[in-house]
Amino acid sequence: MSSSKYKTLLTCDAPIYQDTLHDFWANSEVQEQDKKPWAITSKVGGVLVPITPQSISEVFQMNDLAGKTYFPKSEYQLDLIERGYDGQLTRATMLKGNFPPLMKFLFHTRLICL
Repeated sequence: MSSSKYKTLLTCDAPIYQDTLHDFWANSEVQEQDKKPWAITSKVGGVLVPITPQSISEVFQMNDLAGKTYFPKSEYQLDLIERGYDGQLTRATMLKGNFPPLMKFLFHTRLICL
């Protein structure tokens, strides 16, 4: 994964502001297209904040809008452990509570937007 286009996404040190995060989720709405979730929008401090697959791809320099939609466990298991995942990866489910705080925010946002 270290040479992957997902390296920025997995290694970024995004600041987490608890008040802003709380405001975002308290005011969030899921936008749908063809009955499928397409974006999350919210107002934080009076500013509209949209999160879309396109915005995530641009911010994290992924350039993957036409890319893969499935990642086998074997591709990411070692990187998760190296980045602080503190849980068993024997099941198909990863628990957000087993991630360190920065990774919790990153993966929560990524999973919601996917």
